[in-house]
Amino acid sequence: MSTRVFSTLIAAAVAVAAAGCSSGPQGPAQAAEAFVSDFADHDVDSAADRTSQPERARAALGSAWDQLQAEKLVATTGAARVTGDTAIVDYTYEWHLPKDRVWTYQGQLQMGRADGKWQVRWSAADIHPQLGNTQTLQLRSNPAPRARVNERSGGDVLVPGSLYRVQFKPSASSDPNGVSVALANALRRFDDKIDAATLLRAARRADGPYTAAQLTEWEFGEVNSALMGLSGVTFSKEFDLVPTDRHFAPDLMTQIRKTVIDEVDGKAGWSVVTVNSNGVDTDVLEEVDPQTSPSFSLSVDRYVQNSAQRAVDARTEQAMMVVVQPSTGAILAVAQNEAADKDGPVAATGLYPPGSTFKTV
Repeated sequence: MSTRVFSTLIAAAVAVAAAGCSSGPQGPAQAAEAFVSDFADHDVDSAADRTSQPERARAALGSAWDQLQAEKLVATTGAARVTGDTAIVDYTYEWHLPKDRVWTYQGQLQMGRADGKWQVRWSAADIHPQLGNTQTLQLRSNPAPRARVNERSGGDVLVPGSLYRVQFKPSASSDPNGVSVALANALRRFDDKIDAATLLRAARRADGPYTAAQLTEWEFGEVNSALMGLSGVTFSKEFDLVPTDRHFAPDLMTQIRKTVIDEVDGKAGWSVVTVNSNGVDTDVLEEVDPQTSPSFSLSVDRYVQNSAQRAVDARTEQAMMVVVQPSTGAILAVAQNEAADKDGPVAATGLYPPGSTFKTV
């Protein structure tokens, strides 16, 4: 055999060996590792193509990422046990979900070899060992009970409860004028400033349904029958911090709700459930109980606040008052009258220096 022929044969053999090495995973462990790696990379198309049923796998793998609202998946494979043309490969998934939630579990991939190629024998258990083929995973948030908000003497001013949001959309009403009158009449028992004409104008200027009022559970029960059937009027129930007295510093309470809402929320719990094709929960795969937050105390004093409000209400011009305890700097009251309300919650904006600021100096 000539040197040239021998060299050609060696080159061909090397080429064949290289082609064999680059053809992809050869054993069940390598095939399983490629599948979980693609799944962890959120490449559901590539992961699905490594299974025996790519179309079903693609839909299920994508659904898992979406329904869990997953931010990251760390996936690893473990031991492989081979029996002829079948094998079992262990896997560990660590899902990183919103708000620093981590869910870890283990399962097994069923592998099969066809035409010399190993692939995942698809079933929903490749996502979670307890997931059925007609089921999906869903992440649920379990809200924590909100703590109460107390004023200086310890009395509640905001408590966890339900509010009914009453909304009015004139364009969806068959009789906007008549409905605005009926709506104003029903709500006036809680707020004597509500006027039908003003309500209608505000609703027409609004981008979408206009919130005419937020009522406590008791208040909604008082006017429920009067609101039912009003064309263009809808209402929804929301969980919120509810004022114990809607006349106690309403502007201040609104600001406090917006400001401290995250502080009076406990740490929410969460769960992962399986849901069947009819949308019914079938099992709970993971559950973390919510934690309650301690009560939140304000420096505002009920007696001082009510006295300050009466003082500014006695004035016809714009009047506002912030009462501070000099020894501690604690704010005991924040009040403003109706004339000042037209410019918003100006008492707490810090725009106006108090009269006689420098007399003490």
